[in-house]
Amino acid sequence: MDKQITIETDKETGDSVDIGIGKDGSLHITDTETGEHVQFGDDWPDNEFTRLIPKPDFKVSFYSIIDGEFYATFGEVSYDDVRAYAAKARSAGFSNEEEVLDSDMMGIVIYSFTAKNAAGYKLTVYNALGTGWLSIGKSDE
Repeated sequence: MDKQITIETDKETGDSVDIGIGKDGSLHITDTETGEHVQFGDDWPDNEFTRLIPKPDFKVSFYSIIDGEFYATFGEVSYDDVRAYAAKARSAGFSNEEEVLDSDMMGIVIYSFTAKNAAGYKLTVYNALGTGWLSIGKSDE
């Protein structure tokens, strides 16, 4: 982090957030009590979730870690990019209980890939209308 400040958000409880600016200009906000983290910018994060999945070749717009699950959104990503990413995820071990939706509904192509790895982490990758997102977390099922 190039710069970081802590802001007290609740004077009664002492809750605060850390706000930082990354070397790439990304904005990072972390709740110091819960550890929930949000980032705006395209730097791919290094955390317990991203170490389990391949790094995407497309630009990350936003990511967060909330309630023990990692979420990332992407802009300007093609269906072929997301399909290729799903293939990389399969190769990385996300091939259990696989579900794929690949359809064209009224001219709108929708692609969704969901699968688990052997450790029980569930990955979902979704794309429609040039935007997409992914989520990964420990599956309760």
